[in-house]
Amino acid sequence: MGRIIDSLNNKMPQLINKTGKEYKAIFGKTDYTENIPIEKSCDYNCGAIANELEYLRSFLDFVIKCFNVENAEKDYLEKIIWFFLKLERVWDEADANLKNRFFSIMRRNSNPRWDTSWALKDVFSYFFDKKNIIIEENYIEDSLVQNGGFEDGVGNDFTNWTKTEEGSSLIVENVTDPFAGSRCVQFQIDSSNSLARLEQVFLSVPAGNYKICFFFKDDGNCLSNEPVRIYAKRSGDNYYYNFETNSWQVEAAYKKFSKSGSDYVYCQAYINNADLRDLTLGIENNGALGQAYNFQIDRVMFGTWQDYPSIKVLIIFGPQGGGYTSLWDGTDDPLGGVEDYQFAGYFDQDFIGGEGGGYTSDFYQDILNRVKVAGVKGTLETISKAVI
Repeated sequence: MGRIIDSLNNKMPQLINKTGKEYKAIFGKTDYTENIPIEKSCDYNCGAIANELEYLRSFLDFVIKCFNVENAEKDYLEKIIWFFLKLERVWDEADANLKNRFFSIMRRNSNPRWDTSWALKDVFSYFFDKKNIIIEENYIEDSLVQNGGFEDGVGNDFTNWTKTEEGSSLIVENVTDPFAGSRCVQFQIDSSNSLARLEQVFLSVPAGNYKICFFFKDDGNCLSNEPVRIYAKRSGDNYYYNFETNSWQVEAAYKKFSKSGSDYVYCQAYINNADLRDLTLGIENNGALGQAYNFQIDRVMFGTWQDYPSIKVLIIFGPQGGGYTSLWDGTDDPLGGVEDYQFAGYFDQDFIGGEGGGYTSDFYQDILNRVKVAGVKGTLETISKAVI
């Protein structure tokens, strides 16, 4: 923005002498040196009108900057954010955290869109690392799978799953690289591509639309581009579900999944169950002969494919430690071993260094409710991970 006197001169009629003493005194002169700092309008040393207009402009700039969220503090910050988004400061929330909530909704990392999974990642990247944010569309609300995270069981046994191993192929626990929790299942396939399979049976599944989903990661050594496959088989006639034609058939049918790359990928499939049946879900190697390879499976889910759109934001937390915060007086139980925790003080039902919860989860859910598309059900879920 240029000087006021230059703007005035450009708009003056050509017949007016802009170099005369009267003009310079009333309107302003082009050669002047300001008194720094500017405390009064006359400190501009330009001319009566130019001085006042420069001073007015500087005052307006000051007012505007005071109401800039970047510079605002305390009460002013609260008023601005409330005006635009109706967001309130909660208890002792710091200015920086309140601004962060505001920017996550208003700026979204400069993403111009609202209705994509990448837009949601940009929103929540103000609070979490993007690599730990998973967007799950049309998520399963109530999974029928038992022990879908493979946390239950000892060693290479996995409760609720039936395991089949042929040749030198094995299905073992993996505690160094789970998607979530403390362990996942790893398929170690021999160079002959001998079968390794996990199955689970679901009893009396009503007719309807269903979804299978899981997270998958392979080591890249498979000579086929599709190392893993799933199948669904129903009771009564042992028909398999054809995932391409969405129909049941006598011949075995599978849905195959491509290599994952360097990280876990989200895999899903649709099933239409025509009538009340027992259904068997199987996960096994697809692969090829010639070279041994491994892959991991975690967070297997099977449930209703809802007839309305939905989206879930999964937040993965790394290894956590700590214990519950309780404010006993001293180090011993003052009630002599009686577990009556109403006499203990505590901040919240959360643990230090853990996933968090309480009103922080409400904050995130509120943000999701504001940025998701109207008519879409949105949920935020945190998942702990023992190793990262």
